[in-house]
Amino acid sequence: MKFELLIDSTEFWPRLREDILSARHSVRVQTYSFEGDRAGKMLADALLSIRSVGVDILVDSWSKFVLSDRFLYWPKNLLDAELRSEVVETRRMVARLRNAGVSVTYTNPVGLFLSKFPNRNHKKLVLIDDTISYVGGINFSEHNFEWHDMMIRIDDRGVSQFLTADFDNTRLGGTLPAQSGSFGDIDIHLANGKLNEGQFAKIFKVIDGAEKTIQVHVPYLTDPFLDKLEEAKRRGVHVTLIAPRRNNYIFVGGSVVWRCAKSGLDLRLYDGRMTHLKAMLVDGDVLIAGSTNLDFFSYGHHEEVLVVVRNKPLIDDFVERILNRDLAHCRVADGAARSWTGGLEDFAVRSARTLLEWTRPRRQ
Repeated sequence: MKFELLIDSTEFWPRLREDILSARHSVRVQTYSFEGDRAGKMLADALLSIRSVGVDILVDSWSKFVLSDRFLYWPKNLLDAELRSEVVETRRMVARLRNAGVSVTYTNPVGLFLSKFPNRNHKKLVLIDDTISYVGGINFSEHNFEWHDMMIRIDDRGVSQFLTADFDNTRLGGTLPAQSGSFGDIDIHLANGKLNEGQFAKIFKVIDGAEKTIQVHVPYLTDPFLDKLEEAKRRGVHVTLIAPRRNNYIFVGGSVVWRCAKSGLDLRLYDGRMTHLKAMLVDGDVLIAGSTNLDFFSYGHHEEVLVVVRNKPLIDDFVERILNRDLAHCRVADGAARSWTGGLEDFAVRSARTLLEWTRPRRQ
């Protein structure tokens, strides 16, 4: 089994393009966002160039309603000529793929009056020739390509076959029971959006077992994960959180700053571009990654891929090229976080979580 840590689209896309162009019989792509901009078209062009290879793309229905991080049917956005042009380009790109024989399937319909809108398939996967797997947080849209993020490339037939079974079932409209698999240095947990508590309990077990340090790098941390990290701090574990200083979801960013100021968590605000990276390192030897933002959407509503890695070379690479470098570009959150606005933002996040409990998928 071989691992590669790919940081940002500048490392991810050249490596993926090389694998796509070398594919012998199959390429499967699953993404939350697939947009007719530079990033989406680069993927489309690469896939269209491998005519003799079977290609399947799964896109969550989120992309039918949100492009460039904007809800298409918000009144202001209806009049945005540039955004409407991207809608047209996305439709043309998908039509071009389908006309060339590429299967493009939109998953998770949003329901009447968007009643199922919170219940998304949030996985980001690329599977090539039943051997190569990519997991992580990068979508195929230009703004995601510009954000700080990571993917893990895994060269292992067992991992690929495990993820392929889930991909194919999703493509056919099914929902598998929550599943887990162990493959040497990596455990994979698939959360199906209906029984996520059991899968995330395995992540909580890792957190509860921390003895010295937990270092978290996520953009949208909320309860119940934030609760768990506060519990770890109370029993003496040093918890460091890296979060974007300029969060694209303002209320969540303000809530995190507020909560960390109150609980004493070591919050570092990443300067510069938005960071969309999703990772947690426990005691320096267990890396949790995948598609989850460690927020209440992941916990109660989203289908996710969680990976727990114990491969020392990969973890050493993560520490050197992500953790240490990013901490050097952070500033420590200051006492201004205790302002009344932070409390209001935290109240808004908690209220949203409570309201969304009513939309949770029926347990099966």
